[in-house]
Amino acid sequence: MTNMYDVAVVGGGPVGLTTALCLARQGIAVALIEAEEETAKEQRGAAFHPPTLEMLGTLGITQKILPIGVQIPIWQIRDRKGLIAEFDLALLHAETAYPFRFHLPQHLLSDALIEDLKQTRTHLHFGKQVTHLVEKSDHVEVEFSDSDNARQTIRARWVVGADGAHSIVRKTCGI
Repeated sequence: MTNMYDVAVVGGGPVGLTTALCLARQGIAVALIEAEEETAKEQRGAAFHPPTLEMLGTLGITQKILPIGVQIPIWQIRDRKGLIAEFDLALLHAETAYPFRFHLPQHLLSDALIEDLKQTRTHLHFGKQVTHLVEKSDHVEVEFSDSDNARQTIRARWVVGADGAHSIVRKTCGI
């Protein structure tokens, strides 16, 4: 017997985790499936702009991450020859509560999102690789396996592909 969810989110990076949290906070039954056992610790995205901080703020995440990152009020664009442009984001103070670029390693954002997801009814499946998707008339069957090749199948009305460059979701959909 397979479990039925409203949405299966494939991919546990910041996009998948944020999507899952937004849905779960609206009472939507979510399963999140991530191939890795834990969030990637190597350096990936590290800069967040005001609109992203505003969106994360609606989830209560910005308030959690602000104390552990660095606020950069002057945004500079450079090349090998030096400074190309400079933007004083403080000029946006009347438009946003976050008039700065915010620097924080991506995995620390992911950890904050996971902490909040654990307070919801979301089913987190880390260390599980999606291997097969089958579209049915009213749901999608999502098959995944762990490192021991133990297979599991869940059903979901919708599937969100947030599984990166080699996305099985996009490949299955022909995108």
